[in-house]
Amino acid sequence: MTAPAPPSMLHRIQIVGWATIAVAHLVILIVSIPALTSYADATASWWSWTGLAVAVTCSASALLGAIRGRAAPMERLGLLCVVAYTVLLAAWFVGWNGDGVEAKLGGPSLPVWILLLPQIGGSILVVCGQLRAAVVGMVSTGVLSTAVVVTAASDGRWVPMSIAAWTFGLAGLFQVMAWSLVVGAQRLDRERALAARDAVSRLRSSAHDSEQRRVDAMVHDRLIAVLLAARPGPVDEGVAATAEAVLTELEQLAAGPRTGAAWISSDEVAERIVRSIDDLGDGVEVTVNDRAGMYRYPAPVVDTVVDALGESIRNVHRHAGRDWSCAVLCRLRPEQITVNVVDDGVGFDVDDVPANRIGVALGITERMRQLDGGSSRVASIPGTGTRVELTWRQDAEVPAR
Repeated sequence: MTAPAPPSMLHRIQIVGWATIAVAHLVILIVSIPALTSYADATASWWSWTGLAVAVTCSASALLGAIRGRAAPMERLGLLCVVAYTVLLAAWFVGWNGDGVEAKLGGPSLPVWILLLPQIGGSILVVCGQLRAAVVGMVSTGVLSTAVVVTAASDGRWVPMSIAAWTFGLAGLFQVMAWSLVVGAQRLDRERALAARDAVSRLRSSAHDSEQRRVDAMVHDRLIAVLLAARPGPVDEGVAATAEAVLTELEQLAAGPRTGAAWISSDEVAERIVRSIDDLGDGVEVTVNDRAGMYRYPAPVVDTVVDALGESIRNVHRHAGRDWSCAVLCRLRPEQITVNVVDDGVGFDVDDVPANRIGVALGITERMRQLDGGSSRVASIPGTGTRVELTWRQDAEVPAR
């Protein structure tokens, strides 16, 4: 019923960040093949093949994670990369045969593969917003990789140490920049969510005012009809019942806006549901069942249910695709209102809808959650349509009119 929501600013930055980290990791790996070969000569063969497997797996997994675009798996991947490189660097001392690397490279040289590639885990965690875990990962892999470089230099020279410090300073600068982008995106998303909730509140207020004017006009018309139908002599039972209903509604209007003490009859609830659906367009079949008695419901309850229903129908018209059909089934009971909206449109993955999505999260779920006794359930599978259930229950019996 709803198309996938446009990603938040944070989500966009995360996808670009993960993809950039994965590609940079692969490029550094390819460029550093000479350094990798030299370190392979200084260790047992199992270490070099294991290191290559770890580097390629981390890069490929980060690239795949960027394509899938989900934060929770990427957080786990970042932690796994930190652990994998920590174990790999520690294992270098086990496989080392005692030879030096600097002599084989023909002079002082920075083995970038050893120093920079282990930072992929921390970089992924930074983009995921896990700064503390990223710092821990950067320190653990940084200390070990520096120890490997100094040990491989055979004489513990100052040059490898100074270059290592410069490399980690540069890597830290990039991670600080990435963290700044993440924090800025989070702030922008919060401001956008607040603006969206404010817009929804203003729309609801405007809709409530319009509905109040409509009710005023309706009561006025019914009052005129009752006066025209009145004749001298005995009063017809139908005219008397209509007059009593009009007088009751006049009392409610005189009491002020529809708040706690205002009630709406089941007949009017049914009329509002049908009218709100018709106002949004054609193609929706509406059925109101179990309305044998004349019940009354608190006006705020009816307003909220009708507003959430309207948002559901708007989503059908906007996102269900072509050639869809939709049915609305409403059940009115003395203590309960239940509305089901079912369509056979394109459907969607409910887990992929961001929390700041206005149509679902604010327009339906949050709106019903804030209603005392209200609840909602959205079920959908891509390709098979969507079902939205809106429910309000009251413990005490609603008084009959």
